[in-house]
Order: sequence, then C-alpha cells, then structure tokens
Amino acid sequence: MAERNLLADASRILDKASNSKIKGNCTAMLAARLRSLGYDAAICKSQWDKNPSFPAGEHEYVDAVVGTDRLLVDAGFRSEFEVARPSKMYRAIIQLLPQAFVSQPHRLQQIVVVASEAAWHSLKKNGLHVPPWRRHEYMRTKWFSAYHRAVEEAEAKDNSARGSNNDGNRGGGLAVDDSASEAKTGG
Repeated sequence: MAERNLLADASRILDKASNSKIKGNCTAMLAARLRSLGYDAAICKSQWDKNPSFPAGEHEYVDAVVGTDRLLVDAGFRSEFEVARPSKMYRAIIQLLPQAFVSQPHRLQQIVVVASEAAWHSLKKNGLHVPPWRRHEYMRTKWFSAYHRAVEEAEAKDNSARGSNNDGNRGGGLAVDDSASEAKTGG
C-alpha cells in the first residue's frame, strides 16, 4: 500500500514538473516535494570506483522511508536501460519498465538482473559489443553501492531550481556516513 501511495504521489509531482516551465534537478525537486507531503525522502547519491570489470560512476535517486520500509524512487528509471539498436524483444521489455520507479530494494534487484540480461542478449543478437556499463554488475551498482543520503541537499537544489544537515543512511546495502571514516552496512 505504501508503495502505491508513494508511486501515485511521485507520478503526480513528476507530471506537474514536466508541464511547468521550471527546469532543473528532477531528483532534488522530487525529494523536496515528497518531503513537503510528509515523506522521509532524500536524495541518495551512490558512487563507485573504477575496478577491472567496469568504470567509476555515480547515480542519484530518491530514498523514501515509509514506516520501516526503505523504498527507492528513480524518476528516469526506464532510460537507465536504453541501449543502441535494441532488438524487438528488448524494446518490448523496456516498454514494460515504468519511467518513474518505486519499489523496495529486493524487487529492484530482481528487475535489474532480468533487464540487464535482456540487454546483453539484445546487443549480442545485433552483433554489438556489450559495454561494461550495460552489464548486470554495473547496473546493480547504481542502486546498491555505497551511498550518501542528503535531505538538506535535496531542499537546497529544489529551491535553487525554483529561483529562490539532516543527513543519514537507512535501509539495506552499504551506506557511507560522512561523520565516520569507514563505510557501514545499513540495517
């Protein structure tokens, strides 16, 4: 029930934003507006270092804690899985993915595995090389690597987009706490 309500609120916010003249950081605006509706929402910025399997990178999404559940909200979810020259089957799979995604981390993990495998098959079918940033391990890292949860940053970015420190880390996965020098797992 909480997921459906959050999805409805996030979709409404994103629809209004797409129809407005205000442009800017969609993730920050979404987090700030969800907070104004009473959600414990913040920008989560995950970052990872280069390793032998894939390049370094970063990704922003919204983290919302509803009761005891951590829900991930990604405003541009479908676009994260786009590939060059997709096969007909992959195009159909991608169309099933929502543009705005709201879910618990374990469900997201399952979707990432299926969509990444489908991307791999699509690229191979078309005789294309599968770049490291389209492999399951890299895609998984976007939402499941060390992250920084920033509430004030979301509000500041949203205010600057319109013209005008409550940090924390929650939920599963690896979380980085700026006040400590070591990474910790959330729980």
